[in-house]
Amino acid sequence: MRLTQAHITNFQSVRDSNPIPIGDITCLLGKNEAGKTAVLKALYRLNPINENEGDYDVMEDFPRTALEEYEHSQESGAQPATVARATFNLELDDLEHVQRLFGPEVLHSSVLTVSKGYDNSRTFSLDVNERTAYRYYVDNIQVPDSMRTAISQCHDFRDLAGIPQDPSHPEDVRDVIKMAREISEQGLDRYIYLTFLRPRLPRFVYFDEYYQLRGYENLNSLKERLDTGQLQPSDYPILGLLNLARLDIEQLLNPGRTQLLVTKLENASTTLNRQIFKYWSQNQHLQMRFDVRPGQPDDPEGTREGINLWASVFDTRNATATLLGSRSRGFVWFFSFLAWYSQLRDLSHSVILLLDEPGHSLHAKAQMDLLRFFEDDIRPQHQLVYSAHSPFMVDREHPERICVVEDRDISSAEQDGIEHYGTKVFTELNQASEDTLLPILVTTHGQEVLANRATAPTEPPPEPEKVIVEVPVEVPVEVPVEVPVEVRVEVPVPAAARNNLLVEDITDFLYIQAISSIFKLEGRQGLGENWLVVPVGGVENVPSYLTQVPEVREDAAALFGLRNQDRELFNAFRERRVLAEDRVSTYIDFVGLQEAAVEDMFDTDFYVNLVNAAYRNVMGQPIILENLPNTGARLRDRVGEHFRLNPLPNMVFSHRRPARLFADNVDKLRGEVPAQAMNRFALLFAWLDSLSNNEER
Repeated sequence: MRLTQAHITNFQSVRDSNPIPIGDITCLLGKNEAGKTAVLKALYRLNPINENEGDYDVMEDFPRTALEEYEHSQESGAQPATVARATFNLELDDLEHVQRLFGPEVLHSSVLTVSKGYDNSRTFSLDVNERTAYRYYVDNIQVPDSMRTAISQCHDFRDLAGIPQDPSHPEDVRDVIKMAREISEQGLDRYIYLTFLRPRLPRFVYFDEYYQLRGYENLNSLKERLDTGQLQPSDYPILGLLNLARLDIEQLLNPGRTQLLVTKLENASTTLNRQIFKYWSQNQHLQMRFDVRPGQPDDPEGTREGINLWASVFDTRNATATLLGSRSRGFVWFFSFLAWYSQLRDLSHSVILLLDEPGHSLHAKAQMDLLRFFEDDIRPQHQLVYSAHSPFMVDREHPERICVVEDRDISSAEQDGIEHYGTKVFTELNQASEDTLLPILVTTHGQEVLANRATAPTEPPPEPEKVIVEVPVEVPVEVPVEVPVEVRVEVPVPAAARNNLLVEDITDFLYIQAISSIFKLEGRQGLGENWLVVPVGGVENVPSYLTQVPEVREDAAALFGLRNQDRELFNAFRERRVLAEDRVSTYIDFVGLQEAAVEDMFDTDFYVNLVNAAYRNVMGQPIILENLPNTGARLRDRVGEHFRLNPLPNMVFSHRRPARLFADNVDKLRGEVPAQAMNRFALLFAWLDSLSNNEER
């Protein structure tokens, strides 16, 4: 069976995660402290590989802000809260024995849902067709004619269970009645689940940074913990390492012959080097070596008695050997993980891997090696759910695997109209904040992921209700009331793209790409094919971005909004010559105002119309142009001031919402964009084109 969806509620920072679609590989992408670990741990405890780690604890795990209310509800007799709910699709081998007994139509649906909450007992949901199953069963069982007569008087399993037991009945007849009684007592769905499906339910396996190899291990202590079932987290990778190297603890403790021990250790090194180092492209001059020696008085604590296994890494280029545990943190993690994973190959039951921030200490190239290992070795064998915040841990070939994780505090919940705050998981990238998206926007790799996700074919959304909004232009603008969450504007990111246009946030990205698509539809020069629009969060973040991605510095350009209070910061940025002077601009240069952001590239009336359409469902009266505060500030700030004086119910104004509306409806609105706005964007594209031409010369 395959996990297709997970839903986490009432666990640590998670009040309600939203349903999380699960595929072969699923990436939970989010900032530190977003709640990714909470999601993985809650799912792990649903059916952990180590049953001793499966309990949810109300005092430790229930969200603190709601704990008192929950405890009061329990005192009043309410049902314990559910934490994890997993939906599985049953496959042919799961149903083989079920259908053999009860027929091919025994289930209305091949979906199994398993849940677990603070009572720490699993429940399930399975939609069975008991009447059809009964008829198939009695029609196909082999019983004597005398028994067949009795069965003909029965209508269901309860009637069948009521047939008196007769010691003279053959054993198979007694088995029929026994099974009928079990089904009658517990229900057919529970019988099928406990007998056939529960043993096949995948176990969850969780791995984080605590599962690390030290490079040495006392074999006597390890064998004792293994025999008594008291393994520690650090034991799993060392056992995996021994398994991968084809070493047996008993043989290492009692080799019989020294030469036999030496040969085994040499063979182990060869086997390990061949299997592991093919995924470590950072340094191809490394070899694993093993040694087994009695403990000495000055050895590390815990290794001074008995027999110890020592694992070292030999660098053939420098002719030096160091203990495995003293290598770089990234190398130790990578090696520990591969050793740990090798143990899972021999498990008889199905497992689903949950990896918490895998490879976060690895260099970008090593992270790509890890993704290759996920794709080549893990995906054919197991489902995988992992958390990440690095753009290099997102597979650019499979953007559909991304689920965005955010911790929505009260203020952001009000802004987005979300009833429950806390950790949320979204399948649409554009539902996330620019801070969360920043890791996949700050590199060409990340831009390709976003572009692939934005242009990936999807099921057409249902047609939203439409209204005509009167605006002071010649033709009324038709826009949908609801704001779709998916941006369908095409984001061209060709393989040859090399120039980064650094902007403030996702709003700039949406408007520039949408207007560029209009230009190209009209046969005009839009954003050049070699330009990527990269939100970096503000001019103050440009130096750190260029430090992280130094290869783009020479060909990058910067375009930012500007307020009067930010002039000193912006002038300091220019004076530092982080970028060449002709490669830095503001929207002021294109609109001729004292203060400007991307919204000021449009006419005021057109932008106000977008805002009215974006918030029509939640605001009482639309903004009237004459009533808009005329402070000389940027358009987004003037609209923000309007909503400060005329608050939205349970929401605050977000300048991203009109941008999403425009990008999603660019085909409908392209004829209504004011000519003056198109001219301003034409100047912007011409400036970028001139920078490209200068580079070519």
